[in-house]
Amino acid sequence: MMGKKSSQKSFHDADYICEDVVPKDSFYHSLHRLGSSLFDDEDFAEMYCEDNGR
Repeated sequence: MMGKKSSQKSFHDADYICEDVVPKDSFYHSLHRLGSSLFDDEDFAEMYCEDNGR
């Protein structure tokens, strides 16, 4: 039996899908571009449970 490609998208697909939708001069485009340098995972750590990550 041949495998099937999952129809579930990943979070990274949003880059491709929204590339032409979000204006390059918008706040959200800037946040996407600079977000990883502004925020660390540790900044959000207290929002997640240590047992299951949610």
